[in-house]
Amino acid sequence: MKTIEKSDIIAKYSMTGSIRRTASELNVSHSTVRRVLIEAGLYTSQRAEDICRLCEKGLSPDQIAESLKITRNAVMAYLPYNRGYQLGGNKSANALRIRACRERKKTNNGQTGNDQNGGSQL
Repeated sequence: MKTIEKSDIIAKYSMTGSIRRTASELNVSHSTVRRVLIEAGLYTSQRAEDICRLCEKGLSPDQIAESLKITRNAVMAYLPYNRGYQLGGNKSANALRIRACRERKKTNNGQTGNDQNGGSQL
């Protein structure tokens, strides 16, 4: 599996103009794409600006979440990575299980008129 670099994400985004499409084509989360673009100065939103402003004041992610009345995970989705990127390469066993589960859900949700065992619904 090819390791995806920040420059790959930026280049793909400049071609697609879409965070979701970039994420889909590179097989990474849209959150990862957004964080790379925020860090590169290529994406902003009111929420990103609010979080950045509070972070620059020295507030922790928990304090920012409380201040903005959002979850800590929402805050983390708009902050630059501080522990390096996990953009490809070897995936953990848990990451592989999660991906397989998501793929099964996509397949099962795509079925219409049939149950998951292939029989007709009456």
